[in-house]
Formats: sequence, structure tokens, C-alpha cells
Amino acid sequence: MKFILNLSNLLFIFIFFCQTPIVGCSLTLFDEVSKHINQNLDEDKAELNVGYIDSILLTECYNLFNCYEQGKIIHLLGVSYYLLDQEKYAIKYFKKAVSKYWHKCLLVPESERANTIFNIGVAYQYTDEPYMGKQYINQALLILEKDSLGTSLSLAQYYQGAGNYFADLRDVLRAESYFQNALNLYLNLEDVEIEIFDILNRLIILNIDFERYDQANDYFEKALAHYSLKSSLIPKEDLSMIYFNGAKSLVALGKYVEAKEKCIIGMRLIDVNINSNLYSIGLEIMGVIEKESGNIDSASYFYQKVLSMRTSINSEQVSDLSKSIAFENLSGLHLKNEDYAEALIYANEGLRVLCRNAKFDKNVNPVINESSLSHEIDILRLLSLKSEIYWEKYKNENQESSIKMAVNIHLKMDSIINNSISSYQFELSKLQIYKLIVDYYGSGIEYALSLYEKNQNIEFLHRAYYFSSKSKALILQSQISAVEALQAVVPPDLIKTESNIVRELNNIKNALSVDKTNRDSLLNAYGQAQLRFELFIENLERKFPEYYSLTHAYKRPLEVREIQNKLKGNYAVIEYFYSDKNIFCFWISKNDFFYISLENNQSLNDKLNAFITQCRSPVRPFSYTLSNELYVLLLEDGLKRIGEDINKLFLIPDAILHSLPFEALVTTVDEISDFLISQYDCTSSYSSRLLMRDHDIGKNIKYVGFGSEYNKDLTADLKDRALISDGLEIPNLGLAGEEVRNSAALYDGDYYLNSDATIENLIAVLGSADILHISLHGLVDYDDSSNSCIVFDNNESEFVLRASDLYRQAIKANLVLLSSCHSASGQIYRGEGVQGMSKAFLLAGAGNIVSSLWSASERSSASILASFLAHVKGGEDYGASLQNAKLDYLKAVPPSQRHPFYWANYILIGDLPLSSTNFHLNWLLFGVLFLGIAILLFRERLKIFYQ
Repeated sequence: MKFILNLSNLLFIFIFFCQTPIVGCSLTLFDEVSKHINQNLDEDKAELNVGYIDSILLTECYNLFNCYEQGKIIHLLGVSYYLLDQEKYAIKYFKKAVSKYWHKCLLVPESERANTIFNIGVAYQYTDEPYMGKQYINQALLILEKDSLGTSLSLAQYYQGAGNYFADLRDVLRAESYFQNALNLYLNLEDVEIEIFDILNRLIILNIDFERYDQANDYFEKALAHYSLKSSLIPKEDLSMIYFNGAKSLVALGKYVEAKEKCIIGMRLIDVNINSNLYSIGLEIMGVIEKESGNIDSASYFYQKVLSMRTSINSEQVSDLSKSIAFENLSGLHLKNEDYAEALIYANEGLRVLCRNAKFDKNVNPVINESSLSHEIDILRLLSLKSEIYWEKYKNENQESSIKMAVNIHLKMDSIINNSISSYQFELSKLQIYKLIVDYYGSGIEYALSLYEKNQNIEFLHRAYYFSSKSKALILQSQISAVEALQAVVPPDLIKTESNIVRELNNIKNALSVDKTNRDSLLNAYGQAQLRFELFIENLERKFPEYYSLTHAYKRPLEVREIQNKLKGNYAVIEYFYSDKNIFCFWISKNDFFYISLENNQSLNDKLNAFITQCRSPVRPFSYTLSNELYVLLLEDGLKRIGEDINKLFLIPDAILHSLPFEALVTTVDEISDFLISQYDCTSSYSSRLLMRDHDIGKNIKYVGFGSEYNKDLTADLKDRALISDGLEIPNLGLAGEEVRNSAALYDGDYYLNSDATIENLIAVLGSADILHISLHGLVDYDDSSNSCIVFDNNESEFVLRASDLYRQAIKANLVLLSSCHSASGQIYRGEGVQGMSKAFLLAGAGNIVSSLWSASERSSASILASFLAHVKGGEDYGASLQNAKLDYLKAVPPSQRHPFYWANYILIGDLPLSSTNFHLNWLLFGVLFLGIAILLFRERLKIFYQ
């Protein structure tokens, strides 16, 4: 539903401002025109304004209006078109007022200019291009926040409007930020109880949408507490929505009895004859509760009643999304009853309602390339429901055409997902959205593999792999594209500006976690920094079209044949996809391509967690039996099928498998158990596309190392910055200096120790170092990966390098050694992998990264890394070097030190090795060939000369 003219839903605060006195007919006519237009607006007769204003524009007196007055009339024409639901015309005239009449007009107040710009953004919300409004919302807020004449009330209302806008776009972080800013201002004002209540309600909805039910319940309790203090001022209809949303949160948690109680309370607060649309929400929740409780007939009764209400209500009072959800609910109910024909009818109706302006194919699926879609997440959910209907129909009727339809629908969904993810600017927003939709790829894999098993058509095995591969590192690859585009197209001064804005964002975010007394001002500063960042990127995209096209280019996953063309005979790529029901494993070698699936159950996950836990602690006995069980489940069958020639494994894990030290799995359980590492070297990657990047090891390697033993105040310094919790002590690194000095000597390289191990010195060498070795502490932020960091020498005032500080750096290094603890750890997102420092270095351009899954023994770690670098120096590729370094360690230590804790923590995240020997041999052969041709040509010329 559109915003209306009241305090809780801001749209047009300034319908009429005080004007500068004018003379003659201009003064008289402008007063009369303004009064007449505003009267029509007040009486809901906006349609009368269109012809009236057109006639005014043709008069001579209009040309005598000053620049402010001319723009004001055009602005009011935009308002009139907006209220007539003709948003494209509204946008046209709002833009005309700002750009033509007010561009250089000194008479127009900045606040009114900002209001019209804001209205452009709001109007876009109801078009086929809602994301186009972001730049105008941002631009307007930037002006309003600097307006010294503006009031706290008006700014709070704008923040609230911006929160509503971004919430509808499902940009949860931006919406929450603006709602919090508005709430902070409202709490210091009077007579804004309804506004506070509305924001609390929106925050409940926002957290439900993103499955953060504990936070939703917290806001629910806050809303009830606020109502108890201001009950006489808040309409009962508003209270009913709080109860409905509280019920939704409880339904999601499976607490149906409590949810029903709250839903009934909410419905009793409403007069169905006056507000049937709101009442239908309560009926809808009751339907969900009955369905989940197994009472299908009762659920059908509620759902039918909801549909009847919403389709009979005036279209201005109920949104297309609400109608679509009513059809969707009935479709799901018919699917549960195995009535597939009716289920499809309702699902198709839901799509038609939600995609009114889209083109549809003969199967009532939107034609993505010819349609401009909004509500992408809701469309994806409906399409997923349709594919599930065809899937269940196939299982029931065994018709191949049905499962083909399901697979084709998932191809459409893939296109929508790609477009949807690219519309979000901030990484956390992308990750939150992706959490909601990654399961759709799992369904696509399941359907395609079932079709492959049915007809043995290899095309469908390839299609299944496409879905798996496309789900991997979709956001990371788009970020890498953005970084590469920035460095390729944008001038250095603008790159520096962008880095400064990002650093400011990070500093404010860190201050928010430390400074509790200035939270309100810091939140406001953070919002302003976010605005500047978005506007900066939007300006870059307009100014440099090539930057935009490179950043938003379609991320096509590699086909199996493309991968096989790059593989040697001893290579195998193993890609995992973690779905709710299965773990799919795709195996690719030079000549083979097959899949293996196993059941994803609690028992398997318990085993994985137990194994990972025991690997990380030397005091826990290592279970060779458990290790072998996981080897059998995850690898044994595939390794038997792939052949004996394979000795290099390139792993693309998913979900918890990112934390699994594969090399510590044992292939047999007997008196002499072999770890996997004794037969295979293992390299990990976020996706097959990232794995296939070529990097030459080269011969002339520049090594640069960083290490610090830190001073005694390290723990206190980190606590002051709220980077570690009370009770945690960070030890000094006694061997860091020795580790770095010895490595530098091996390569005749450079090193920076203790007070020289600074962020400034690191930045200075990023563009020249081939091997970058960082022997420093690392800290992981599992809530916000951009705050994961490396701790440099704490004698400097700035000694914390966050992941986000690295994103825009141009790192030359083909190899980065992160011997800092937990450098391979972080929050894990299905499909996207580990969000932490390893990913940050990849984003910055590093080719291969050796990082740590846990904090191991400092001495064993130093020994393994020294051996690793020696093997690299000897010409081995990185995978073989790390394997041999670990084998060297295992051969040299007593049995008590063979526990995986001491050696399995280091993993290689990298790409296919381009052997330096082969590389230089190729150039040598080329040189010999060239010389031979030159000699032949010279001899021929001599013959001609003597003849």
C-alpha cells in the first residue's frame, strides 16, 4: 500500500512552502493556482489538477513566475499523477521540477528540493524498476541531514520513509539502520507514540522475514510495553498488527498454541466490517496454524475466506502481494492434498497477480529477459512452489514431462537470483538475501539428477552440476568483479576516495561496539557514511559505463568440459553441495564426470562436528575409527571410481565441510593408519571458476614477511577496541621473528618485525611482493565478516587491519601465508563459504592463500611453514609443497605429535597450479623453435645471395 499523508508514513511533508513576495499578475495568479491545486488534493480530486495545470502552463503569466514558483507548479503536477497511480508521469514531473526549474534556483529551500528528490525515489517504489529509487532516497537524505533549518521530527519522518522503502526492497540492513535512526529521534519528541509503535512493528516484520525470530520477539515485547504506557493514543488496529506479527514469529518457531492465542487477540481488536483487509491477515495466520497442525479442512476454510476478502476489496486497499500470497497458500494446500491441477491453477494466478506487467510463456512462467520484475523473492517462492508441484506430480504419475518442467522453472529462478543479488550494495545484505534462496539450487539439483537417473541423458547431469556450480561464491565472484573493475577503469584518486569512505564506515562500526554513550550520534554518522558510499558507487556507475558493465556482468559458471580441458591426468575436482536432505558430490577428472549423493542427516553432522572438535584440541584423543567413517562417506567411492592415477584433489566444500580438515581423514583403520595426505595433496577453493584462474609461480620471487612479538599491553589494547571479550588473553608470538627472518633468508627477501610490522608498511608492499608472509595474530568476527582482522604491532595507534580494509587493495602476491590463528575461519554461509580474512585476500587479488583453520602449536606451525617455503623454492607447486611439508613433519615427530591438531590446521585455498618448470620449458622450446626458423631463413637468404 502506498504511503499516505500522515505522520507515520511520510510522503509529502512540504505540499506548500512560504514563497518570496512577488509583484503583479505573478503574485495573484500563483496564489490562486496553488490554492486551487491544493484544494483538489485535499478533496481527493487529483484528476482535476492534470488538465487545470496544463492550462496554466500555457498562460503568459506562468512565464512571469519565478524559478521557485514554476518548479512548484510542476512538483504539484507530479503529486497529482502520483495520487492517480501514474508513477511514471509523477517521476517525470518531479525530475523536471528539480533539474529544469530548481537546478540553479536560489529561491528554493534545500529542504523542499530534497523533498521532491525523495518523492522521486518513493514513486519508483511502485514501478517496474523499484531499485532505481535508491539513488534519489540517498541523495535526498544527504541534503536533509545537513539542513540546519530542518526539524528532528521531519528528519525522523524521512528516515522512517526510507526504512519503509528499503524494507520493501528487502534490504534488511539499510532498513533497520533507518528505522533505528528514526526511532532514536522519535524517542526524544512528544506526540509521536503512533510513529514509534509503527517502527517497532516494522522491525518485527523485518526480523521475521530474515528468520531472526529472537530479535522479532524482543521487538514484540518492546511494542507491548510501549502500548501499555500509551494505550489511549494508539489505535487498536495498530495493536492488532503487533499481535499478528508476534503470532507469525511463533508459527515459525513451531509454537502453534501460543501463536493461535496471539492471533485471536489480534482479530478481536478489529471490526471486520470496517477493516476486512487487516482482518484477513489474522485469518491467514489461522490457516497456516491449522495447516501446520494437520487440520487441512480447517486450513482450507480460512484460506478460501482470505482469498474471497482480498479479491473483493478495492484494489487500492490491498496490495498485489497480499492477493498473490492468498493464491499461494491455497496452491500449497492443494499440493498437500495431491490435487496437482488445482495447485497449478492457484500458483499461476498468484504469478499473474504479482507480475501484472510481465510477459508469460505458454506455461504461465514470466519471460525474464522481456519483463521488469519487482518482488523477486516472492516470485522465486511462487516459482519454487510450481516446480515442487511438477516434482510431486512426476513422483506420483511418473511422467517425464513434469520433471522437465520443474528443471526449466529452476533455470528461470537462476536468472532472477542473479538479478536480485546484484541489486544490493552491501555485502551483509547480499548474504542475508542469499540465505533465503540458496535452497532453490538444491531442489534444482535433485530434480535434474532424478531426470538423469531416469533417462541417462548426460545433459541433465550437466544441468545438475550447473546448479551446484552457480550456487558457489556467487556473491564473492560479483565482489571480485567489482574490485577488478574498480582497478581497471576508475582513476586512482577515486579509488582512494572509495577506500576512505569504507574505512570510515568500519571505524564507526567499531566505535558502535565500544562507545555505548554516543550510540545515537554514531548511528546517525554510520547512516551518513552508508549514504555517501552508495551515492559514490552510483556516480561511478554513471560516470564510467564500463565499470558498471564489468561489475554487473553475468557470472556464468564453467561447464564441465571447460574444467576438464584444464585438468591434468592426475587432477580431480570434487565439488560438494549441502542441501537439507542430501549432500551431492560431483567428481570431475580429465576423462570422468559423475556424481555421488549421500543422505544429510543428524548422525552425519554429529560425526562431522565431533571430528572437527577433536582435531582442534590435542587433549582430545584422535578417533581413527571416526576419521575413517567420514572418509568412507565423503571420499572412498569417488576415489575408487576416479582411478589410481589421481594424486591431486581440488576440493570445493560447502557448509560445515569448509571446517573439515580433509587431509586428516584416514583411509584405513589398522595398526598403521594412513592419513589422506600420505596419498593426495589437497587444495580448496570457493568455486570452480576461482579454481581455474591461472597464476604463474615464476622464478624471480620477491618475498616480504611481517611478524611481531607485540608488547605487554596487547590484550588490554584489544579489549579497549572491543575486539576481544573479558577473560580472554592473547599471548605474545615468541617465534614470529625467527619464522619470518628464516623465510626471508631463504628467498633473500625483505621483512618487517615488531615496530616495523605496521599496516602502512604492508600497504606499501602489496603491489610488489610475490610471496606475502604474515606471522601475526588474527581475530574472527562471526557476526560481521568485514570486522575480522589481522593484528599488527600494537606500538602503533592504528594496528588493526580489517577484512574490509583489504577489499579494494591491489595485491600482486601469487602466494599469501597467513600463519595468524583462525585465518581460515569465519561465519560460513552455504554456497558462499567462509567469510573471513582468506576471502578478503582473495578479493584483493591474491592468487593462493595458506591459512589456518585453528590456532595450533606455534613451533609445529613454524616448522611446517618453513618446510613449505623450502619446497616452493625447490620448484614444487603449492599443493605438493604443503603436502610434503606436512609429511616431513609427520616423519620427524614422535607419535604423540602426530595428532592432526599440530599439522592439519593449515589449508591451501588456491587455483590449479601452472608449473613454473613447464612454464619456462615452454618459453625455452619456443625460443629454440624461433632460433631454428631464423637460421633456416638466413640460410635461404645466403643461397639467394650467392646465386
